[in-house]
Amino acid sequence: MARRKSSPPKKGGGWVYIGDSIRKDGSKKKYVGMTRRSPSIREAEHISEVRKKNSKTWTGKGKYYKTKTAFWSSNPEKAERTLHEKMGIKPKKKTTQKKRTTSSNRTTTKKRTSKTYSKKSTSPQRRTNRTYRRRR
Repeated sequence: MARRKSSPPKKGGGWVYIGDSIRKDGSKKKYVGMTRRSPSIREAEHISEVRKKNSKTWTGKGKYYKTKTAFWSSNPEKAERTLHEKMGIKPKKKTTQKKRTTSSNRTTTKKRTSKTYSKKSTSPQRRTNRTYRRRR
């Protein structure tokens, strides 16, 4: 008997926080972010990025980070967007994943380039193990 996948948890509220980042050239910049965890945990993550030598994150490019204020919001994504607009801060770029498309013979996209399996050539058991192993 196959196990039924559970539905993803419903998104609830979260924290929106504003922090200061002092850059290596001495300029002071504002950072707005949101988290569903505690703001102090998120601040610790930002501080650990500052300590790294070759950090690729926005806060990690500075030499100091401190969260100034945080507040609870029932819709933190919207609150974060609103703060970005009001404070004149450029919002973070959202990364989007390329959607997978399938045709009638189950061809793969650029992400899965190993092999193409048709429905007729392999049994459903083998096709599941090979083609859909990394599918999410």
